[in-house]
Amino acid sequence: MGDAGSIEDDLYSAVEDFEQETFESMRQGLKAMGEVIQTVPSLLKDCKNIEGDLSNLIEMADILAHPLSLMWRVGKNFLLDGVDILKKFTLGWNAYE
Repeated sequence: MGDAGSIEDDLYSAVEDFEQETFESMRQGLKAMGEVIQTVPSLLKDCKNIEGDLSNLIEMADILAHPLSLMWRVGKNFLLDGVDILKKFTLGWNAYE
């Protein structure tokens, strides 16, 4: 496995960007998350039982790399599953803090 510590640092940096709540900081946070997600498959290449999960991560990274695609997908998901998403997000954010 590769350098997971640098990914952890990058993730914390992305969260700090999100907490600033400006357009530019959100853009930087999304970009950082996309870059982190793209590096994960190379770190986990020796793990045989997660190939399906890796393809999902690669798809997620592609979505984050294209902001217009991300906005369309987020809007669609909120329209279809907004209440459930908000509950899960709140639980996740509280667990993070």
